[in-house]
Amino acid sequence: MEPRDASIIGIIPAGGVASRLGHLPCSKELLPIPCHSEHPIPVGTFLINNLKRAGASQINWVIRKGKWDIPQYYGSGRSFDIPMCYNIMEYPHGPPFTINESYSNIRGKIVLLGFPDILIDHPNPFVPLINEIRQGNFEVTLGIVHCEDPKKIDVVEMNDDGEITKIIPKPKTDVNKQAWIWAAWSPRFTEFLHHVIEEKVESIKSNESIQKEVKELHVGDVMQQFINAGGKVKGIKFQETRFLDIGTTSGWKKIEQFRFLKHPM
Repeated sequence: MEPRDASIIGIIPAGGVASRLGHLPCSKELLPIPCHSEHPIPVGTFLINNLKRAGASQINWVIRKGKWDIPQYYGSGRSFDIPMCYNIMEYPHGPPFTINESYSNIRGKIVLLGFPDILIDHPNPFVPLINEIRQGNFEVTLGIVHCEDPKKIDVVEMNDDGEITKIIPKPKTDVNKQAWIWAAWSPRFTEFLHHVIEEKVESIKSNESIQKEVKELHVGDVMQQFINAGGKVKGIKFQETRFLDIGTTSGWKKIEQFRFLKHPM
């Protein structure tokens, strides 16, 4: 069993409906992925193993109502050697709303954020991000990789010291191909995100008729607000690391080509 650090917690947002993959028999986080082992492994387990290797003391899932197969499969986490708990998503307006459902569990911790339908070709991607947070110069650190099709993800602009000056969610052009895929942050950013989302929730509660008009919010949007408010965000480049989003039909078709699946977990 990997050593656990009580100051570190992992969060897995799983509020999506996987509309890009059509009608599925299970939550996309449980889609079976072929790998080196005798049996396929649910895609979310790859992220769980990365969080364990980084020393996370607990994993907090946030799920949409109806995705009960996730807690049914992972349960308390005992079979996976890491405690797990679950929150229910109330507002379907983007990952920041989803993450905020776990505020009471993640406050005061170093938070590790990964997306369960994205495979990362690296054995321990979170540790360099945690180390940078602990040095105290940055409140948010992001794993940066090359992305061939950045129009579907967040790209970043960085200075020579790695400090991120701008985050652009789903850009309209593919000129910039530096994308962030996973993240770590300090308690200060958790408080910032909580404040941003609680203000939006109060606005929605005061006028429920606008719920359908609320624009989807990306994690990158909140990080950009944090930068604009003076927060320090650093990007750590993983030059040789690839990623694969199996939440799209094009990504799903590339699973057999993804070399990480041939490596030991």
